[in-house]
Amino acid sequence: MKIYFIVFVFCFLFLLSSSASAHGLYISSKDGQLHAYFNSGSPASNAIVKIVDDSGLVILNDNMDENGNWSLPDKFDYPPHLIVVETPGGHRTQIIWQKAIENTRHGVFESLIVRLILGISVLVGSGFGIKCLISPKSKF
Repeated sequence: MKIYFIVFVFCFLFLLSSSASAHGLYISSKDGQLHAYFNSGSPASNAIVKIVDDSGLVILNDNMDENGNWSLPDKFDYPPHLIVVETPGGHRTQIIWQKAIENTRHGVFESLIVRLILGISVLVGSGFGIKCLISPKSKF
């Protein structure tokens, strides 16, 4: 029984030590518009946009508008490979050019409410698991 408790605590601590981003930067695109935003949903106003080719050379430097939007250009002298977005606070994200041309959406786990529900569920489930391991004969 003691070994199960040790394994459970180890797994729980391992899950807690996974990377967390308090204020991540995300990109989505739709209809030729790139949109950069933070976890909270606030736009990445005036973020720096860099278009990079296959060799790593920056072929275009520009800024997002106040709403975190930027229009994708139609033509380049060299084929673009990446779009890199950076904010003055040090946040940075990138997207492959081909994915930016196709419409992209942020995933379900980037939603704050989904993460809150999952976090609370893990904490409640862990509490019940610890209670069962400490006193297995007790009833809920």
